[in-house]
Amino acid sequence: AEEAAARTGSKKPKSELTPDERKAAKLVRSHSKVAIRGESKSASRPRSRSVAGLRDESMVRSADKLLKKQQRQRNLHGKVGESDRVITMKKEKWMLTGKRGIGK
Repeated sequence: AEEAAARTGSKKPKSELTPDERKAAKLVRSHSKVAIRGESKSASRPRSRSVAGLRDESMVRSADKLLKKQQRQRNLHGKVGESDRVITMKKEKWMLTGKRGIGK
């Protein structure tokens, strides 16, 4: 029982402790790593990328409104989006490769 008390950090003065109790008392940590970690401030989560550059909720709503409006216009006109743009002018390779004569 005394050894258990020494391991849990008993309040006896060091002079009254037996050599075994002193050794056990040295092994006891005053603060465990888990307790210290629990007291530390947690890292804040980054904002989602959809609202990263927007100041407040009203800006988020207005940005969503503009997004839907622009998307609706594209859908009505049947136009492709930015990522689907292609170079429409294709030139035949057989016409443009090699040496070009005077008449071309």
